[in-house]
Amino acid sequence: MILTMPERRGARVEFDEKSLSVQKATRLCDRKKGVLSFIQTHTVALYEKSGGLILQIDHQVWDLLSERVYCRFSHDFRSKTTLFKVSGGQSEFSVEYPAWWSSIPNFEPLEPEMDAEEDFMAYLCEVSKNRGLCESLISSWS
Repeated sequence: MILTMPERRGARVEFDEKSLSVQKATRLCDRKKGVLSFIQTHTVALYEKSGGLILQIDHQVWDLLSERVYCRFSHDFRSKTTLFKVSGGQSEFSVEYPAWWSSIPNFEPLEPEMDAEEDFMAYLCEVSKNRGLCESLISSWS
């Protein structure tokens, strides 16, 4: 399936959800089905599949329309790290990584609304909490 990579200026890639292989898209006429990013060593994709909005991290999969799926995004301001966690059903995933603002000298992270613009995982949490946005993404990617 064709996904775009926001941190690479929307580059189009071919993503295989079973093998996790990612390669440059050669079929430019195919419609994009979602977005993809790499967080540390993890492959993270958000895409439409069979009318659902799928969050896939490596080989773990959650449907964000499920009421059982919960995402958490938070910062540890002392260590300048971010914690992302998703759980639902039998599956759980968490990762801690440097906060997007950690290398900006004297930066005061006082505007949490910037997180979703600067950090892909924060964006995923925002999507998971907004049913209207989920449905809009499904509509545009199906």
